[in-house]
Amino acid sequence: MWQNDEMGVTLEPTGDELVHDEAPLPAEIGDLLEPGPHSLSQKAFFRSLRAEIARATRYNFLVCVIVLRILPNTQSPFQPESEGASELTRLLDSTLRTTDTLGCLGRRLVGVIIPHSSENSATRLFERLQAESLFSAFRRRTGCDLRAAFSLYPTDAVSISGLVRVACQRLCA
Repeated sequence: MWQNDEMGVTLEPTGDELVHDEAPLPAEIGDLLEPGPHSLSQKAFFRSLRAEIARATRYNFLVCVIVLRILPNTQSPFQPESEGASELTRLLDSTLRTTDTLGCLGRRLVGVIIPHSSENSATRLFERLQAESLFSAFRRRTGCDLRAAFSLYPTDAVSISGLVRVACQRLCA
């Protein structure tokens, strides 16, 4: 058994499984945190992408970047760009891993950084996002449509701008 009283966490092996018992956050900390999905600004998104690419280079793994474009509809109740991006972020947050990073890129674009991807896993995730309810749920909630494309580091490009450029070119194709 491993226990850290300072953090309020106990890990206890039970057979083949590990039980994680997390104590509630102290009220003074909990009040500072916003509930819900955490989406990065454009600048923070690219800073995170730079860090993931540095790790990928050092440890020899792939990084997938997905770019989603919100296609507005004139009858949509979500006219402001930020409302549609926030709704898309909420939907993505419930679908992706906690290690994936979401960011609003502006101009009705949302980006996702998916570290430790293989070409197969990136393709499967991308197809799952399209085939699952993400696109239809977004359309139902906002009245807008989505388009999406992805690129892989270092397969498709070896720079941050190159990765985003490849994904955007695929988005427009």
